[in-house]
Parts: sequence; C-alpha cells; structure tokens
Amino acid sequence: MKKRYRVFLALLVMFATGACLSKMSSHEMLSLQQLKWKHRIVVTTLVDNDAVNALAEQIKKNSDFFDERKLIVVVKVNDMLVEIKQNIMIEGNNKTQFLNRLQNNNTILIGLDGGTKATYPALNWQEIFADIDSMPMRRNEIERNIKDNK
Repeated sequence: MKKRYRVFLALLVMFATGACLSKMSSHEMLSLQQLKWKHRIVVTTLVDNDAVNALAEQIKKNSDFFDERKLIVVVKVNDMLVEIKQNIMIEGNNKTQFLNRLQNNNTILIGLDGGTKATYPALNWQEIFADIDSMPMRRNEIERNIKDNK
C-alpha cells in the first residue's frame, strides 16, 4: 500500500510540475546581465507548485507595487528556476549565476546594479519593499515621480 501511495504522489508531483512547465517558455533566455540596470530581482526558494501559484497570484494582484520598483521575482522550486511573471524558465549558465547568488539563503535581493543587496531567512514583502525604498536609486526614482506629478 505504501508503495502505491508513493507512486501516486510521484505521478501527482510530475503532473503538477508538467502543468506548470507547459505555461513556461524554455526558449527565452534570462541572465543577470540582461536584467542589470533594468530590474531589481528577488530570488527565492519555494517548496512546491502550489506555493509558486500562490506567489504568482499575489504578484499579479499587487503588480503596481512590483512594477513601480522595477522588481521581478525568480523562484527556485524542484531544482528548477523560473521568472514568475513572464513564466520564463532559466537554464544553463544563467541558472548557475542565479543559484550561485542564492547559495544557502532562502531569499535574496539583487539591485539594479547587479549586486546582492540583502538576504532574508524567508520571503517577506514588507521587509523587501522597505529595503528597496531605502536605497538611494529608489529614493531618486520616488523624488522624480513626485516632481513629475506636480
């Protein structure tokens, strides 16, 4: 009975992973160099596809907060690395670059300049947004937005 249950769970995980992967584009390449000076990046580790789907929904509902901070999210789940908003799978040397930055941390923040700005024991958007909003480049962006809206 235990063997059947394990086989069922394995098939369920494979099916769920396959369903998530079917939405992803593996042809598009995403590297840290491409994102430098264009986006801030949160790289985080999640335990399963349900967590990925919940995070994707959270990002979609709050997209203004992410967009105004030029923030994209890369998720490591089941030995895969995925940019969550555009569903781009990151592979090869590009995957290695991200994983080398993540190392044993649960979550990291990479700034516009490509440098690792902070590490976090867990994914905490309030803390991440506060860290981003305290950065000099972000403060300049905020000031420019205020001036433009006057």
